[in-house]
Amino acid sequence: MREFKIRKITLLIVFLGLTLTGYGQKVVQLTSKTQEIVLGDKISILEDSTRQLSLFKVLKPRYQKAFKPSADLYPNFGFSPSHFWVKFKLQNLTQQKGKTLENIEKWFMKVAYAPIDYIEFYYQDKLGEWQKMVLGDRVPFSKRPVFYPQVVIPFRLKDAKVHTFYLNVYTQGSVQLPLILQSDTKFNKANMASELFYGMFYGIMLIMVIYNLFIFIAIRSYSYLFYCLYILAYLLGQSALNGHSFQYIWGEYTTWANLAMPFGLTIGALSSVLFAIRFLQTYKYTPRWNIALIGLSIVLFFMTIVVFITDYQISIITSTLSLLVSTVLMLMSGIFVLRKGNRAAKYYILAWTIILIGLFIVVLKPYGLAPDHFMVDHANQIGFVLQVIFLSLALADRINIYRKETIEAQAEALEKSQENERIILEQNQVLEQKVQERTSEITTQNEELYQQQEEILAQRDAVEAANAKLVDQTSELEYAKKSLEEKTIQLNKSLEAAFTIQNAILPFEKELKKMASDYFVLYKPKDIVSGDFYWVHSIIHTVFVAAVDCTGHGVPGAFMSLIGSTLLDRIVKLEHTYDPAEILSRLNEEVLVILRNNNFKSDTGMDVSLCALEYGEHMQVRITYAGARRPLYFVRDATRALQEIKGDRMHVGGVKTFERDFTNHEITLYQGDSIYLTSDGYIDQNDEKRKKFGKARFHELLQSIGHLPMEEQYQTLLNQLKNHMEGTDQRDDILVMGLKL
Repeated sequence: MREFKIRKITLLIVFLGLTLTGYGQKVVQLTSKTQEIVLGDKISILEDSTRQLSLFKVLKPRYQKAFKPSADLYPNFGFSPSHFWVKFKLQNLTQQKGKTLENIEKWFMKVAYAPIDYIEFYYQDKLGEWQKMVLGDRVPFSKRPVFYPQVVIPFRLKDAKVHTFYLNVYTQGSVQLPLILQSDTKFNKANMASELFYGMFYGIMLIMVIYNLFIFIAIRSYSYLFYCLYILAYLLGQSALNGHSFQYIWGEYTTWANLAMPFGLTIGALSSVLFAIRFLQTYKYTPRWNIALIGLSIVLFFMTIVVFITDYQISIITSTLSLLVSTVLMLMSGIFVLRKGNRAAKYYILAWTIILIGLFIVVLKPYGLAPDHFMVDHANQIGFVLQVIFLSLALADRINIYRKETIEAQAEALEKSQENERIILEQNQVLEQKVQERTSEITTQNEELYQQQEEILAQRDAVEAANAKLVDQTSELEYAKKSLEEKTIQLNKSLEAAFTIQNAILPFEKELKKMASDYFVLYKPKDIVSGDFYWVHSIIHTVFVAAVDCTGHGVPGAFMSLIGSTLLDRIVKLEHTYDPAEILSRLNEEVLVILRNNNFKSDTGMDVSLCALEYGEHMQVRITYAGARRPLYFVRDATRALQEIKGDRMHVGGVKTFERDFTNHEITLYQGDSIYLTSDGYIDQNDEKRKKFGKARFHELLQSIGHLPMEEQYQTLLNQLKNHMEGTDQRDDILVMGLKL
């Protein structure tokens, strides 16, 4: 009996020894559904250099003892042909004391490194039988249990028991095991944030590609083409590294999924070298260094072919080294060219410095030398976005430099041309002098000329008589010319006096400011004096504004404008008629009386646009408008839409009836709205092809500028008019008034 007890104690000690040695695995306890745990230092790892071990062998005590605890938070074994077995234990303690929380049994383990060929996951089912799941980028994406760019393994831990799991990892690339365990809630939040970031990242990059591709098509500069190729190559390599291209594009083409990253890295290095040669103009500033870059580009070209015919491990190592070497060389190229005087290299150097900083931060993260932050995790992508921005600025700056150099070259060419012209002129003068000298010698030697002297003398007498007659005729012409010049001077003085008189009837600036604090008047007579005029009068809270287009232009139109202005002053200021429609009716009667149009048929008259502005409370302005064949335009500040009120279809004056009833139109506007009164001169002005500016185009122009300050509106209207009538003469007097209430 005593021996039996001793044997039992011995067996218990042996069992405990095995437990403490071969099975001494840390248990990862899950205590919160929002928990996130990095498993790197909580797992045990067995390296299988023979690549022959199966799960059945691994479960034996001999191999269980060979598992070694990991001390690294993110284990990294570099490029190794071995298989790596990973063992970890999980215990769900979120269900305690009978309390059940929502989704507490659902967890996800993320292998946060996409380019792994095979990941074999072993777990026990409900009956305790071991099951196997094969994942990785050598397995079609459709077989993954979770739609995620990297390998994600779901867990459902429905009890508080300790569960043991195994991973068998092997790949031709770098063996990295960043294992992160997340609860359902934490996984979903992290996934949403990551996808949002990458969506913005890829969107910005594609926009930059399209934008620079359009510039390349427009100006045919190959710098932009290589720049677009560089961005696309980087996106290919980055999407392969993150797993997004395998997730969304070629999930079923596992061979290309493995080639995409080395191919993208090599093409990116090649395009960056070609871009540097074109953009920095190394062939101009550093010829010897340019030869080295050309040689590097040739090597990189053949490396892109090697990617498809060599082993993946070799291609990924060479492509990574090519990218790192080309990045450093591109920075050196910018520094060399900048020292040679190429100013455009400043932004270029800054761009490559930023991308190197981003890569440096990514390298520091696995060693714990960089903080655990979203910006640190995506430093590579953020650095590339900033690089793209600064390279775009560098391209824009180079265009400015090219423009300045072109202007300087043109100035230098012009100076040389003027110098050549001066030399040719001097040579011509010397040649002419020599010809004259030779002619003089020939003349002195020609004795026959002396024999014709008598004939020449006779002809001279005839010429002198003709010259005398011409002198008499010239005197008469000079007298007629002098008389015409005197009459012209008198006419110009009369026109200048008429211009002064007409300007005297136009409102002064003080009167114009009474109608509005912000306004413009575009007033361009066809001749010295004009048939168009504008008129302003204010009483208490009411301001009268009129734009009048009299029949004809020049002196006849100016006389008519004097009559119109005088009659408006009499009707409003002396007779105190304040109703716009009544004012136009009275103006019609007086014009007919003055011109006696009842007895003599004449179409002399005027078109009028007349407004009465009454300023009220609450920033309201009541406008009463009456028009004789002229409309009123207004733009509300709230809608910025142009509206038109048409006037009555009858003139003031002319050959029609003595009594005419005009119509009042009332609208209410607010301070900040704008109104416009015009003659027909702007709309009817033709261009050199005899095409009028047109009413529809004038409406579109007013609507497009209605929100601008009045001074800017004036300049826009004036510039549009100048451009339209370039190469032709002004057709009629032009008047456009704008008031901002």
